[in-house]
Amino acid sequence: MKEEIKDLNHIISGCKQGKDSAKKALFEAFSPRMKALCCRYLGNMQDAEDVMIDGFISVYENIGKYKDNNFYGWIYRIMANSCIAYLKRQNKFLFKDDDEFFESDSETEIDNIQRFSKEDLMQALLSLPQSYRIVFNMAVMDDYSYEDICTELSLEKQTVKTMMYRARKKLRDYLTETEKSRSENR
Repeated sequence: MKEEIKDLNHIISGCKQGKDSAKKALFEAFSPRMKALCCRYLGNMQDAEDVMIDGFISVYENIGKYKDNNFYGWIYRIMANSCIAYLKRQNKFLFKDDDEFFESDSETEIDNIQRFSKEDLMQALLSLPQSYRIVFNMAVMDDYSYEDICTELSLEKQTVKTMMYRARKKLRDYLTETEKSRSENR
């Protein structure tokens, strides 16, 4: 583990000095996870790869501002912000304020989620309407507070809560249907 940290610190130092070999090493070390993150936000691999490249450019341009703390969290946040900025530029960021208000309750909980494969969970997430997927990713996967989501997306807190409720419900319904379909095929 200390070797990995030492290597990462060496790579970061090389990136700060503008070394292409360090930039390549950083890209190779983090691109698989960052591509998965971008795909979760954007819903397709081509856009995810394009935005990931833009995100790495931003990482390289801003690596001098990085302080020795959680590098993975720092790069992760840059990539998530790159996805959100891309969606805003593409006018693919369509939200509407809902008058309805829902709190999370047992109706949206998924029992024993461990029984589903990683692929099942990713397909369920990708099945969500884009606006729900973005809010869900920000809240659950990226640990944004509702207030931060509201600020970033220019939404009312009630709208974010409604979207989270509906996203959870759609995920539960999708996974329930997946499980039902599998049991019928046995």
